[in-house]
Amino acid sequence: MNIEVVNETVSIEQKRLAIRKLLEEKILARKALDERWGKGNFLLAQSFTWIAILASFASAIIVASGECSKFWGTLLAALPGTTMVIEKSFSFAKRTRWNWEMIVGLEELHNQLMFEDIPVEQVSKSLSGFRKTMEAKYPGFSVEGLNEPKND
Repeated sequence: MNIEVVNETVSIEQKRLAIRKLLEEKILARKALDERWGKGNFLLAQSFTWIAILASFASAIIVASGECSKFWGTLLAALPGTTMVIEKSFSFAKRTRWNWEMIVGLEELHNQLMFEDIPVEQVSKSLSGFRKTMEAKYPGFSVEGLNEPKND
């Protein structure tokens, strides 16, 4: 057997392994990013919900007891609505769900690459298609109701 053919084969195999490793790193980096954003969005969604609940309860008790000024009672009473508008506008709960869907899809692609012996080229194409689909589903800033035509 020709030594040059063996060296060329090894070189091709090394390139394939390097490409596989690069794709794996790309998938894992994106997964880590979505895990961080998912946790942050979850924390924000839960925080705004709990602030609304607790502020609603507290404002009712405080105003009924007459233990604070009218200004502070009004401010506390406005907090639940304000926090819900913020949560709805920024869609933290929807973004959390989107991040976890992204993580599950990336995990599936990583498993295909590592354990299912799917060719790198196929996993790469699947990753591109998956990202494109998911980006189209991303819950951006909600302006619902702002641009609707008025019924006169």
